[in-house]
Amino acid sequence: MTDKTKIINIFYGGMIRDDKGGSLGAFSNVEEVDIFTNKDYIQAEQIMDLDTAPSGTELYSFTADENGTVYAYGKETTGGKVVIASVSSGGSDNPGSFSTLFTSSDSTNLATILSPIQFHKTSETGNNFLYYVAGSGSTWKLKRLRIDNTTESEVGTLSGLGSSFNRPIIKRFFGELYILHGQYIARVDDDGVFTEKAFTLPNSMVAIDIIPVSDIAIVLARNSNRFVNESYGYWWDLESSFQFDDQFTIPMGGPQWIYNFREKIIVFCAINGIGKFFQLSSPNPGAQVIELPNRILRNIADEESDFPISSPTILSQKDGVLYFGVYKKDKTGISA
Repeated sequence: MTDKTKIINIFYGGMIRDDKGGSLGAFSNVEEVDIFTNKDYIQAEQIMDLDTAPSGTELYSFTADENGTVYAYGKETTGGKVVIASVSSGGSDNPGSFSTLFTSSDSTNLATILSPIQFHKTSETGNNFLYYVAGSGSTWKLKRLRIDNTTESEVGTLSGLGSSFNRPIIKRFFGELYILHGQYIARVDDDGVFTEKAFTLPNSMVAIDIIPVSDIAIVLARNSNRFVNESYGYWWDLESSFQFDDQFTIPMGGPQWIYNFREKIIVFCAINGIGKFFQLSSPNPGAQVIELPNRILRNIADEESDFPISSPTILSQKDGVLYFGVYKKDKTGISA
């Protein structure tokens, strides 16, 4: 048998509709290969570098201030108190190691692996703050750390987090914080004023993610019975406490996140071992839901109460590429 070598002069990365499409030099799915850097050749994807947490701590979530300092939220490995770590050169290729900035004295409201951390600037004295969630059982608090003097204070109660699989999400846009907790969305405005129930979703709905579009927001939600095979979206004017402008339904359960990617609203759903992507026909109320063809992720792991399949907090765009974390049975990591 004679081996034949075929030269592929042009590489199209992932631009193929299915695995039998016949396009020369194209993949339908690749792993550990960088398909975005150069169109003329294939190269291995860079493996992430290990960063060591301060001794005796575990770090779970991250945020950055306007000067490039990166802050991490975590806990003491013994006792479970909230720990905030930081590294001042977070924007550099080799930022160095995290060091402990603050350890909470609160032994009642403990750290949780599910809490985000978010930098927020207000009009108050010492106006740079870090916001995060702490608590235990059915009682969860929104707390904040004043950065300049490392003073921790309680902002308010998040009453929607009592049920299993109800995870807090904190997003900042239009100069304000929006905190998703179960059926409710809390808000912290640019003066530091906290409103626990700035918006209440319809009964049996649980908020999963929120994004700004124009001067309003879209809220992604699921049924409180997380096995219902539908997902939901609501256009909210950011003013009304109960009314929404319009809504849409996605014919798949397991909503994970919603993202505005190049003015295209993308939703990722994952359930029963399968992940699919959907797009809205426009960002505006009245838009229709479109399933993106042949964009399926398989071997998706089962969702766990403290481990989402693909969290809105592990989602980012860089150089025109959308990156997101995925919990899979065969290979968990960052996809694009």
